[in-house]
Amino acid sequence: MLQFNNVTKKYNDGNHALQNINFTVEDGEFVFIVGSSGAGKSTIVRLMLNIESPSEGEIVFNDKYNICKLKGNKLAYFRRQIGVVFQDFKLLQQKNVYDNIAFVLEVARESKVNIKKKVGDVLDLVGLTEKARRYPAELSGGEQQRVSIARALVNDPVLLIADEPTGNLDSDNAWDTFQLINKVNNWGTTVVVVTHDNEIVDSMRKRVVKLDKGQIIRDSIGGYTEFNNDEEAEMDYKRPDRFPNIGETKEEYDDRMGDLTEKKESELAEIYDNFEEKVEKPEEKKVKKNVIEKKKKVKVEEDIDDDE
Repeated sequence: MLQFNNVTKKYNDGNHALQNINFTVEDGEFVFIVGSSGAGKSTIVRLMLNIESPSEGEIVFNDKYNICKLKGNKLAYFRRQIGVVFQDFKLLQQKNVYDNIAFVLEVARESKVNIKKKVGDVLDLVGLTEKARRYPAELSGGEQQRVSIARALVNDPVLLIADEPTGNLDSDNAWDTFQLINKVNNWGTTVVVVTHDNEIVDSMRKRVVKLDKGQIIRDSIGGYTEFNNDEEAEMDYKRPDRFPNIGETKEEYDDRMGDLTEKKESELAEIYDNFEEKVEKPEEKKVKKNVIEKKKKVKVEEDIDDDE
């Protein structure tokens, strides 16, 4: 999908924002880019969008072309294949929700019929159909970010880039935003997220590319926190009191945390060991239920035979 090949970005003041960066984002992948302030995260986003060009190296899209050399119509076509979500939403204050989203399609000269259908579909996806005629000032921060996500998705992009999408949101809205982004990824869209939200990164257990002083110092599957081995990482993921697990609603998380506060500390070890059973897959639950029902049936038949 996207390849950074020996990419270096050096500014006129001599500062190296990036130094010899090499990584590939595969089709359908979900990648977090993390690091402290000044590590080079925002530079990577600007390079991905071709807002800036690298001093050295190339960025290849879909194994076809170096995006750094795109101009005119080819550059416009490339950008239409990418959806972008910003920290500060970047909504047009004089336009309502519907028109903010439709504007992207109008620029691409879509027909009114297609615009109406596509905008309606993404509004339904983000749960804002009933607020289509509201203006940004009339929405909460979480709702504004959902409008931003809808706008990014309305062109059906192959790649979604989110630059600090939860930077201006509280924890509840941050989690809702990432649940939505994860749903988009599950439908096949490639996702790259730049974030400093370590709890979200730890919870989602996706690929993490960590930058420090313009260089990649880590590229692995897991969380923001680094562990000494896979066993430590797995135990942290199963920790009962951790941030919400992916797929877990806020209500389920609150219930789980409420249950934990009522437990004695001596009982936590048992919960820890058995936590995997609490998050078993639906199909596993179905199999277990069938086995239990069969056992009950056998027991009843045995009891009847004994009575006879």
